[in-house]
Formats: sequence, structure tokens, C-alpha cells
Amino acid sequence: MPDAEGNLGSLSFHISAISRGPLLDYTHSDGRAVIGGYVYRGNEFAHELGGKYIFGDNVSRTVWALDESSNPPGKIALMHNP
Repeated sequence: MPDAEGNLGSLSFHISAISRGPLLDYTHSDGRAVIGGYVYRGNEFAHELGGKYIFGDNVSRTVWALDESSNPPGKIALMHNP
């Protein structure tokens, strides 16, 4: 059972160089079940999405792109499936 959820809690099992907290977390008002994503490497939307991590939330049915240009990193909503 994890000791952390997003930036809450702490990682109890540490492995040097790979144990680190998340770049982004969000409240349950935004979503509750992050579905892992991929870094977009396609050509069709390369200008808008190239190199961005695209991920979704299975409960809110929203798809986001990780925005690392802000500090702290944020997320940009790409779509919401009603």
C-alpha cells in the first residue's frame, strides 16, 4: 500500500535516482483516477503537443497535457468526454 498520494505523504521505499515525488498533482475536484499517459511524438499535432506528456483521468473523463513551462508545472485540458 503506498504511503503517498500525489504530493501528500511520503515515499517509504526509496531507490536512489528513481524515487521522487510527482511533477504534478491535483485535487479530487479535478479527478480521481489518473490513467498513465504517453509523451506525444507524432507529426500531426507536433507544434501543439510535441514532447508533452498526455494523460487522462478515468473518473472525470478529462484528457490533459502536462505543462512544464509553468512553475510549478500545471496541466492543460485537451478534451472532456461527457
